[in-house]
Amino acid sequence: MFYRRKVLLAMIQKAGGRIGRFRLQKLMFLASKEQQEPTYHFVPYKYGSFSFESYADLRALGKQGVVKETESEWELLADKDFLADLRPEDGAIVRRISEEFEPLTEDELIRLTYLRFPFIAINSVIAAKLLNRPELEAVEAARPSQDGRELFTLGYEGLSVEEYLLKLIENNIKVLCDVRKNAVSMKYGFSKSTLAKNCGDFNIEYLHLPGLGIDSAYRKELNTRQDYFDLFEDYKARTLPHTGSDRQVILGKLAEKGRVALTCFESDHELCHRSRVADALTQTPGWEPQLAHL
Repeated sequence: MFYRRKVLLAMIQKAGGRIGRFRLQKLMFLASKEQQEPTYHFVPYKYGSFSFESYADLRALGKQGVVKETESEWELLADKDFLADLRPEDGAIVRRISEEFEPLTEDELIRLTYLRFPFIAINSVIAAKLLNRPELEAVEAARPSQDGRELFTLGYEGLSVEEYLLKLIENNIKVLCDVRKNAVSMKYGFSKSTLAKNCGDFNIEYLHLPGLGIDSAYRKELNTRQDYFDLFEDYKARTLPHTGSDRQVILGKLAEKGRVALTCFESDHELCHRSRVADALTQTPGWEPQLAHL
């Protein structure tokens, strides 16, 4: 079993084997803030902190008969001491977080997370019910507000879907242009339909531009940086000259919405063709936007 799932199950165990769905998300969020290496990462969602990955893990554990989901709770079915399986520092965090916030109602717990971490409430549909005016103003002050025209590039290698989405949200990116030839991934959250839905939840427009991609057959024997650079020289000579319509789509989105990101897999932009697409865009006559590689 993945270690992160053991932490999740230990939190349910410490709550007595049953815990509200929102409560579990908030307690795991507070625990993540104390972990040196967070078990899960969280995005500012409809009710505050939320981890898509943790929810996917719980659904998977449900199919395995380890937990059961009801309308409002998760119930632990497995007869096992998951707390005993945790590293001492994580076990201590789970115990302390569970015990410290056990007296709070669900609304009180959500409100506490909003007060301590206003950014996590920027997309909340219940913030106005739980916070007073000065507290709501603190939330608004935490909302990313960059509005200059800027082109970003971003790879998802090594990132959870939450870490990836946070980069988009924190940079106030309005449009995500996926330049993979085939927008599929074995990594949770990064296949086309899921990524498009998750972007839509944060009012980020998703566009798949496969014409800007590189066929996987050309990417099989890439062992050195020079192999990558040779591939990209070929890409610049053979493919990029025929991508004018796709590049016009990106330029149009930059003109319309101001903040656009090109995305693919590799974390190092120099080892990804997205940087060559970005370079080609910067050569457009009259180019003004800034270019940043996240």
